[in-house]
Amino acid sequence: MGVGIDVTGRCRALAADSERWLERARSWIEQHAGEPMESARPGRAGDDHPAVLATLHPCAEDLEIAHLGSGRVRVRAKTSTVGPGYHAYLLDLLVRFGKDLAVAWETSEESAGVFETGDRRAIEAEFLDWLGGVARVVREGLDRDYHWMMISMAIGHQYPHHGPMVTPMGPRDVDWLEAVAADPSRGMDVFPWWEPGLGAPFYLGRAKARMWRDVRWRDPLAEDEGRLLMDVHLDLARAYRLDPTLDYPWREWAELIGPIESHFGYLEMAGDNLETEIHRQARAVGASVPRIGYRRRPVRVELTDGWSIEIPGEMAEEWDDEELWIARDEGRAVFFKSYSVTRDDGEAPPAAEILDGLTLPDGRAVDHREGPVTGRAVLTSPDGDEDPGWQLIGHHVVDGGLAACNIIFGDADDCDWAIATWRSLGHS
Repeated sequence: MGVGIDVTGRCRALAADSERWLERARSWIEQHAGEPMESARPGRAGDDHPAVLATLHPCAEDLEIAHLGSGRVRVRAKTSTVGPGYHAYLLDLLVRFGKDLAVAWETSEESAGVFETGDRRAIEAEFLDWLGGVARVVREGLDRDYHWMMISMAIGHQYPHHGPMVTPMGPRDVDWLEAVAADPSRGMDVFPWWEPGLGAPFYLGRAKARMWRDVRWRDPLAEDEGRLLMDVHLDLARAYRLDPTLDYPWREWAELIGPIESHFGYLEMAGDNLETEIHRQARAVGASVPRIGYRRRPVRVELTDGWSIEIPGEMAEEWDDEELWIARDEGRAVFFKSYSVTRDDGEAPPAAEILDGLTLPDGRAVDHREGPVTGRAVLTSPDGDEDPGWQLIGHHVVDGGLAACNIIFGDADDCDWAIATWRSLGHS
C-alpha cells in the first residue's frame, strides 16, 4: 500500500466519443504537465480499462486516466514513491484538467478539502504517517529473517548488496529506521520531491534519484544513456542556479562530466565558473563518504517465468521482439530466454528429463545445482581469428521449465566471472 490519488468523475464528451476524448486527454497532459512531463501514451489501466498513461517522475508509477464506460473517468496515481510535492502537483494538475476537459470530480466529504485546496500540511502529515509505519514494519522484519528490503522502488531489479533498506534516495541503516519509527519527520530525505513546486529541491531530488537507480557510471554505450547523463547534469545545474546552498553530490557530478563530454563533445553549464566549482567541491569530499549509485555493485534482474540473474550493475539491458533478454557492456554480453516445457500429454516433465534431452557443444563442462534448479554448461575458448571470443553456453532447468543462458566475452580473465554469473541464475 501507500499514499496516492484515486478519484472518479463524469464527462459528457467522454460518453459521446471515448477514443477522441482520451486522445484529447493525452494531448492536454503533454501540453500542461510542464517540467515533470516525461511521456504520455494510450494504454490500459491496471483494471484493463482503456486509458492514458503518463510518466511524470522517474520514481513514479504511471498516472492512469481511464475510461470506465458511461461517461465515467477514473484517475489513479501512487504518490508515496515520490513525495508530498508530487502529490500536491498532481492535485493541482487534475483541478486544471477537470476544468479544461469538463470533468466533474466526485469527491467525498473527507477528500474534498484536500483535493480542492491541496492542503500542504494535511498531505505532509499523511506521508509522514505512512513513512513511520513503513519504518516500523521494516525494522520488525529485520529482527526476524529479512536481510534487506526495498520500499518505493520499481519492480524488476533488486539491489541485494545495499541495505538494510533500499529507497529511491539511497540505502538506509537500522539507526535511521529506529529514528524514523519514533519520529517520521526525521525521514523526509527519503522522498525525492518533498517541497511543493518546481524549485531547486525538485531538480536536485530528481537528479539524485536517477543517479541512485539509473546511471551506469561509465561512458555511454548508446544515445539514451548519454541523454540520461546530460539530463542529470542539467537538473543539477538548474538546481544550483536556483539555490547554490543545497547539499549537492559534487563528487558524483564531477564524475559525470568526462563521459558527457566524451559522448556529446560538449557540456552545457549554468555559468562560467560552475565546472570549476564542481571540481573544487568534489575534491573536498572525504574518501570515506559512500558514493551514490546502486549500479556500482551487482544487481539482480527479474526475468521471465520466475527466473532472475545477477549481473554487473554497469551493464545495459534490453528485451528484443522475440523475448530475448540481453545485457552488455563494452566487452561482455549475457543472453537469456526462457521456455515452458510440456509432454505430448500436457504434463510438465521433471527437470532431470528436460536436461537429459538437451545437447551442448564440446568444451569445458560446468555444472550447477541449487534447490530445484539444475544447470549444465560448457565453456569454449576462441578458435582462431574467425572466433576471437570466449563463450559460456548453458541451460538451467526446473520441473516444466528451461532457461537458456549464453555469455560472450573477449578476455580470458573473465572466465570466472562468466561462470559465477551463469550460476547466479535462480528461479522462484
